[in-house]
Amino acid sequence: MSDEEYFQLIGAALADAEQGTSKALFALGDEEAFLTQDPQALFGLTWEDIKEQGEALWKKVSPKIYAIFCDPKNEEQQTLANLISSGSTEVAGAVAAILSTYLLGLVPAIAVGTVAYFIAKLVLGKFFQSAFDAGCQAWKATLEPES
Repeated sequence: MSDEEYFQLIGAALADAEQGTSKALFALGDEEAFLTQDPQALFGLTWEDIKEQGEALWKKVSPKIYAIFCDPKNEEQQTLANLISSGSTEVAGAVAAILSTYLLGLVPAIAVGTVAYFIAKLVLGKFFQSAFDAGCQAWKATLEPES
């Protein structure tokens, strides 16, 4: 899946929380089919609007999540490195569980699990297809410089 599609899924989970629905939750496991649905019927928004919400959240949380994954001083970094290196099929769920604690307060509580799962899949697909250290280097290159 593309970054844009993951941003749409993250935005859909946020729209769910705002509207008190759980439509994005039902997308888990069949994300591509979900994205073919009419967003106006689902949320009263366009996929572009939904993507912008997801992308805005990603820009906000990416530096913090990068530190969780890639800062060797972070106690969970080694756990994540081991999970990703193991090649387990359950990596996205395990990573989402760790990310959930960091998203509390940034995302409506009802959407934390779904947003964490989609962010985990985005991170794993975008940065950790290969070696863990190479993934951290690739991710670091995408972060905006601190002002």
